Amino acid sequence: MISRPFDVSRRQFLAMFSSTVAAIGLAACSAPAPAQPTSAPAPAQPTAAAAAPKPTTAPAIPPTTAPAATTAPAAAAAAPTTAPAVAQKGTLTFSWFDWLPARLLNDLGKEYVKVGGYSIQGDLVGATQWHDKIFTEFAAKGGADFPILDSQWIGEGVAGGHIIEITDFAQKNVNLKEINPPSLRSYGEYPQGSGKLYGLPCEQDAMAYVVRKDLFQDPKEQQAFKAKYSRDLAPAKTWDEYYDIAEFFNRPDQGLFGTAMHFAAAYDAITCNFNQIMWSYGGQLWDGKAKTEGFINSEAGVGALQFMQKLFKISPPGSGNWWFDEVNNAMAQGQVAQAINWFAFHAGLVDPKASKVADKLIWGVVPAGPKAHFAHLGGMGIHISNYSKNKDAALDFIKWFHTQEVQKKWAQAGALTANLPILNSPEFVTYEPWNQTFKETLPLLNDFWNLPEYAQMLDLQEKTLNAAVVNQTDAKAALDKIAKGQQQILSDAGYS
Repeated sequence: MISRPFDVSRRQFLAMFSSTVAAIGLAACSAPAPAQPTSAPAPAQPTAAAAAPKPTTAPAIPPTTAPAATTAPAAAAAAPTTAPAVAQKGTLTFSWFDWLPARLLNDLGKEYVKVGGYSIQGDLVGATQWHDKIFTEFAAKGGADFPILDSQWIGEGVAGGHIIEITDFAQKNVNLKEINPPSLRSYGEYPQGSGKLYGLPCEQDAMAYVVRKDLFQDPKEQQAFKAKYSRDLAPAKTWDEYYDIAEFFNRPDQGLFGTAMHFAAAYDAITCNFNQIMWSYGGQLWDGKAKTEGFINSEAGVGALQFMQKLFKISPPGSGNWWFDEVNNAMAQGQVAQAINWFAFHAGLVDPKASKVADKLIWGVVPAGPKAHFAHLGGMGIHISNYSKNKDAALDFIKWFHTQEVQKKWAQAGALTANLPILNSPEFVTYEPWNQTFKETLPLLNDFWNLPEYAQMLDLQEKTLNAAVVNQTDAKAALDKIAKGQQQILSDAGYS
């Protein structure tokens, strides 16, 4: 299990914040009293796992054409680009885990104090302590002004009365049309399809595929691969191709393996890889209402778990405990030919001080399955605690954070944005070597339940999947156990 993310160095980007972000003005506004909201912009088809099986190519969002700036509603226009410095009013705090985006948000706060009067300070913990810290503080009616929540925790936050609804405020003060629709739904909307917003995107993320260019472009490797598999050696387009490449580069006696991915029973480590493979095999986690039996333990689910079991057999020793840190380390040390990991953790791979393959990498979209193509959504939303004594000030910060100018600086510094004009700008793909692939991945995103019972359902699934893979036990029996247990959790909670 991981308590500290992979150590990354992106300080060359941090200076970008101080040059222009301080010039971005803040149009002061007061938080409206939480009222019965109007509806958010009508979302496109939900990307939640509850959706019916989808076609091989996921519905596309408009990733290549940015909305014209002149079409933005006047009420949501960006704030003026100049503003006088304001006096220090206090400190706004956020809770997150310790990784690059959290440190970037801290740095951004140094600029916000000049225009908003409040400094921004993070309260950071290890990734596996993150959820429990926030919800323990909620139970005590305390904690940070801004809890940064994983997308699946929104239901738990709303059901407990821990985060405030911001629908009316967001419609009046943020240009919601500029936010990638699946991101807005996943990081802010609850229940999905209701139009009610309880947050906005903070750090967009998705599963990524990265390969060793030096190996894939080696003429001897190419010749040997083609002789064995009757096709060219190239980044995998399907999970079957991914396995063939993993098998080909499985050379333990040379200290080289063909694959690295998350297999650990740590938070959602193995579950996210299983989910995206299962969805691409045509399966679903549940019916979207109250039923898990016959869904997660379907033929597609069994096929996906059996694939992971087969892949685990040729994975590096100890992979049963691997999450993002170990996968990154294996790739950075040149021990694997290809890997699946979150985009947001790849900064360390291109740091020559930490990575032996910093200039030898190619990014690709995660492979497709035989019936569909999905990539797991990651990332988090920014929310406002119901127990904050600074709700108006917190809303002002969210408004400022979601201006185009600030989102551009966020992306330039190495974070990932959900702002469509920034994503679709020619400059975006130059900020990081994986940004073009990140854009191509956005239409494929899918996520799982964001119910209040999420933590219970995940814990059962995570531990059972890990045990089935590591111990190579019967896949159907493992999924039957998950389906039955999750069904009981939903029934006990009154879902029908």
